[in-house]
Amino acid sequence: MALQEGTPTIHSPQRSLRFELSLGLAVLVSLGILTAGFLLYQRQRHDLQEYLGMSLQNIARTGALFLDSEAHQRVVATRDRTAPEYRELRQALDRIRAENQLADDVYTLEPVSDTLTRFIVITNDSTRIGEDYPLSPETVPLVQRVLREGVSAYSRMYLNEHGRWLTAFAPIRNRQGRVVAVLDVDYRADVFWQELRAIRWRILGFSAAGALVALAAGLWYARRISRPLEGMVVQAREVAQGDFSRRLPVAGAQEVADLAGTLNRMAAQLEAQMDALQRAHLERAHAARLASLGAVAAELAHEMNQPLTAILGISQEILDQSRELTPETREYLHVVVEEARRLRDLSQRLRAFSRRSRGEMRSVDVNTVVYDACVLLQRTAQRRGVRLEHDLGRGLPEIVADPQALEQVVLNLLANGVDAVEGRSDARVTATTRLTNGLADTGVEVCVADNGPGIPPEVLPHIFEPFFTTKDSGRGTGLGLPISQEIVDRHAGTIRVETDPDTGSRFRVWLRVKAASLPQDPHGEFHEAKT
Repeated sequence: MALQEGTPTIHSPQRSLRFELSLGLAVLVSLGILTAGFLLYQRQRHDLQEYLGMSLQNIARTGALFLDSEAHQRVVATRDRTAPEYRELRQALDRIRAENQLADDVYTLEPVSDTLTRFIVITNDSTRIGEDYPLSPETVPLVQRVLREGVSAYSRMYLNEHGRWLTAFAPIRNRQGRVVAVLDVDYRADVFWQELRAIRWRILGFSAAGALVALAAGLWYARRISRPLEGMVVQAREVAQGDFSRRLPVAGAQEVADLAGTLNRMAAQLEAQMDALQRAHLERAHAARLASLGAVAAELAHEMNQPLTAILGISQEILDQSRELTPETREYLHVVVEEARRLRDLSQRLRAFSRRSRGEMRSVDVNTVVYDACVLLQRTAQRRGVRLEHDLGRGLPEIVADPQALEQVVLNLLANGVDAVEGRSDARVTATTRLTNGLADTGVEVCVADNGPGIPPEVLPHIFEPFFTTKDSGRGTGLGLPISQEIVDRHAGTIRVETDPDTGSRFRVWLRVKAASLPQDPHGEFHEAKT
């Protein structure tokens, strides 16, 4: 029993190299633009905040120098808005606000606790003196530092219920140098925040535009790279199908050009080898035809020899014994004798021509013979629209045979199969090998099967007869199967045919294997190779 062997092929989803290169370039460029934009945005945000903070800090520090700390303490004690000290301090704060566009609000704070202060003097009339003012979490450490160290400071941008703000603080000292209050200058940063948002959107826009440009450039560049590779794929596919004529342009990048040149040289070498094999096949086929003609000539010469000898002897006897014949009759008899003698000489030359060598008998790998025959006939089958396949059994032992003669048998059977299926929609010829356990001995079987229309019953008994053929004139001589049978018989083998109008024909050639060449198992039995 024959079983098919093969390793299942797992096809992974195919992806376009052009698409992957384009997408990769677009992603890299977009990430580069985003990264650069983010770093630029962070740097610009830091620089703007530092510039605004330092400006507010200078305003607060300068304003604190012009405030009368003694007057401020009296206002803290009286909390009277009508007092001259309050009006003097209020005028100073209004002047600071008017002269500095960054100062949206200016006021002084009296510390109550670490997180709580009170308004004392403020440019906003809606706020009363002594009203509690809880510090924002972002400003608490700054106010504590101003009170503790007596230095000015500014905050980062922060958000509260009134919006986004930047704030600077400066200490107000009494005559003894002790910090008694804090001057606060606020800047409403909503406009600044809108500018930062606009910068972010511009960065995203530049990234999107850069991605589109990178995608277009990637498509162009990927096409430039992948076009030679696509040509190589087409060439490899055609080479696999037996067409070695395609050549690739040796251009582009150095590596691609080198690869194209290598593939061209490989295709040229394969084409040269196939041409050499075809020529060798034609020479062997010609030699086989001569051998078959020699066999026919020998048979004809043998059959012709006796009647020619009889004709020559009788004609010569008549000439020698008969003196009463007319000169004209004797001339005719001379012609008969000479022509009979000429035919006898021709018969002898034909018999000499038919004596040919039987070939060298040696150990042969049947799989190699079948594979070589398939390679030789592959291009011819492709040109005629026929798929030529082979399924070779594993572990087959070698046989003793004439390799050229055995190859001629396989070529004859394959050629007949190609002729039988030519023109069909799914034309296919398959050569298989396997180890068989025959009735009397163990052998190797070569089977050539086609999916043609089969052999008609009235033709089947005559297919091994010399010169019998059903092919059109010029397509066959009717000697292929007789020669194959003669070669198989010479190798003490058998050849038989199985045919069916639905499944096609199968020619089975069985050749004996020497027992010594069989693979043995521990029980002394041979292993049958399954295909």
